[in-house]
Amino acid sequence: MHSTVHQSVLLTDGFWMAEFVLCLALLVSRRKQVAQFFWLKSFLWLKVISFLVLFPLITWHPFGSTATQKYVVYFSAYWGLYAMEALICFLVIRELFLVSLSPLEGLRRLGMILFAWVAAIAAVVALAVSIGPSHTGIQFMIMAVSEFQRCQGVLQLSLLVFLFMVARPLGVTTNNRIFGASIGFSILAVSDLVYSGWFHSQTLLSSVNIFHAASLTIALCVWTVYAYLPDPKRVPVTLPMTSALLRWNEVAKSLGKSGGRVMVVGNQEALDHDMAAWNKAVAVVNAKHTAA
Repeated sequence: MHSTVHQSVLLTDGFWMAEFVLCLALLVSRRKQVAQFFWLKSFLWLKVISFLVLFPLITWHPFGSTATQKYVVYFSAYWGLYAMEALICFLVIRELFLVSLSPLEGLRRLGMILFAWVAAIAAVVALAVSIGPSHTGIQFMIMAVSEFQRCQGVLQLSLLVFLFMVARPLGVTTNNRIFGASIGFSILAVSDLVYSGWFHSQTLLSSVNIFHAASLTIALCVWTVYAYLPDPKRVPVTLPMTSALLRWNEVAKSLGKSGGRVMVVGNQEALDHDMAAWNKAVAVVNAKHTAA
C-alpha cells in the first residue's frame, strides 16, 4: 500500500512538473501564436502561477506550525485557484466560439447572449446542488466550484461537436489553431467528467486516475503541436442561399432592431380609424373653401 501511494505521488508530481514546463515553454517560445487567444494565454499563466504557489505549499509547508494549519493553507489556495480556473475556462470557450463565428456577425452577437445565459444557468445549478442543510461552508465551496467546472466541461465538448459540424462552411480546417485549442480543452473536459462522475476509481494507479493526472499534459502537447504548425488562412465563407447557417445569421442580425411599425386592430377599430381620418380630411377641405 505504501509503495502504491509513493508511486502515485511520484507520477502525479511528474505530470505536474511537465505541465509547468510545457506551459512556460509555450508562453515564451510561441508567444505570438498564443497571444491570438487572450483567455487561453490567461489560462496558461494561471497554471504556471498555480504550480509556483501550490508546489512549495505541498512540498515544504512554509506556512503553519501544525499539520492542520498547513493543510488549511494549501486547501484554501488550491480551491481558490481552481475556482479561477473554472471561470477562465468558461471565458476560453466563449472566445473560441466567437472566433470560429467571426464571419457571421449575427450569430456571434447571438452567441454572446447565449453564453451569458449559460453562465448564469451554470452558476444557478452549481449553487442549487451545493446548498444543503448538512453542508458546511467548505463543503458548499467545493461542491459549487466542482459543479460549475462540470457544467463548463459539458460546454467544451459541445463546442467541439459544433466545430466538427460547421468547421468547413465557416472556413475552419483541422489544421487551424481554433480546432487545436478546442481539442485540448475537450480532453480536459472528458478527464474532469470521467474523474468526477460515473467512473471514478479509488485505486490510485488506475487508468482513470492516471488519465486525469496526465490530461493537461496531453492537452499541452496538442496545443504545442498546433502552435508550431503554420496556421492556414481562413477561406472566405461561401454559403448557399438555402443554408441554415445563413438564415440563422440573418435572423440573429435582425434581433434587437425595431424595424417598421404595423398597426394591428380589429375590423370595427379599423373602420373607426378610417372614418376619423376621413372626417379630418373633410374638415380641412371645408376650412379652405370657407377661407376662400
